Amino acid sequence: PYVYRGAFRCANCGCFITTETQKGHNYLHCTKRKGPCSEPFVREEEVEKQIRDLLKGVSLPPALAAEALDNINKESIKAAQAGERAAQNLRDNLVILTDQLGRLLDMVLQGSLTQSEYLSKKAQLVNEKKEIENKLAAFAREGAKRFEPLKRFYKLCVDVGESAATGSPADNLQKLKNIGSN
Repeated sequence: PYVYRGAFRCANCGCFITTETQKGHNYLHCTKRKGPCSEPFVREEEVEKQIRDLLKGVSLPPALAAEALDNINKESIKAAQAGERAAQNLRDNLVILTDQLGRLLDMVLQGSLTQSEYLSKKAQLVNEKKEIENKLAAFAREGAKRFEPLKRFYKLCVDVGESAATGSPADNLQKLKNIGSN
């Protein structure tokens, strides 16, 4: 039933903070497992207030976050257009390489090139073609995902602010753990 039990460690000795009920109120205190500790008891309401204040400190107003998300969407569109141009250039280069491979084979069949010359040039062109295909696959895989972490960050900043104002203590603790992690 205690929301904050085991969620924190004592700043003085490093032991876990536990919760107990006295006189109708929940109090958090150090477990003192490593020996005597001078840290006092704290009422759960005070810890909850401190958590709400921390969450407010990292939150963004919804209007500011909406503006930032709008800018991110605009940049995402620009990046997608630039990525499409780059992908088209790669596809054009792929067509050129395929054409060169065809002409190289024609030269061998006509007797203009030796088999060893053909094989070395073919290997070079095939490697270039493979690199271009890998780059095209990377464009397809990573194109729109680039801005997703930033979008999630701004949405989290708004969500944290809303949670600080109206969220339950358990939700606020989860948000605090989330923003305090890597």
